[in-house]
Amino acid sequence: MKVFQHERQLRTTGGLAVRDITDEVVEAVRESGVVDGIACVYSPHTTCCVRVNEFESGFLEDFASMLKRLVPSETYYAHDDWDRRTENICPEDMDFGNGHSHCMAMLLGTAGESIPVRDGELCLGTWQRVLFLSSTASATAAGSSRSSAPSSTALRSAAPASRRDSRRPRAPAREGRLDVALPRTCPP
Repeated sequence: MKVFQHERQLRTTGGLAVRDITDEVVEAVRESGVVDGIACVYSPHTTCCVRVNEFESGFLEDFASMLKRLVPSETYYAHDDWDRRTENICPEDMDFGNGHSHCMAMLLGTAGESIPVRDGELCLGTWQRVLFLSSTASATAAGSSRSSAPSSTALRSAAPASRRDSRRPRAPAREGRLDVALPRTCPP
């Protein structure tokens, strides 16, 4: 099986953000030449994911309200307790507590979606859209395309290394990649 990989550039506003990336995925499918296969859309960052659902303002407002009720940002998270935490520490993490973002990400499910492609088109329902969800700092995803096996890279922060402030300031932009991997149907 041949694989087509395409990476797109994305930017989120920070906090809990949802972006409709359906058009970018449709363009990647067209560029790939895939007629029948699967589009695997994936985010390699632990507090971001890809979901298929409606992109409708009332639903998005309800969804954000529900997540904020279930996982409030202003409560204690052991993940953010630098006197207690000893694992998986990056200096930039110490500036911006994101324990609530990791908890939200666990509720959101896996990091990606596999979407069938038939006759060169995504097989989505009438109102379904491909959504990129971020539950933490603002994010920029840099992109390029090439034919190769899919890969993942972690998002890297540009934050300075110092202890975090208890007021939870908005984190700086993050850079990384969102991979759209499309199995290519081999011609007969």
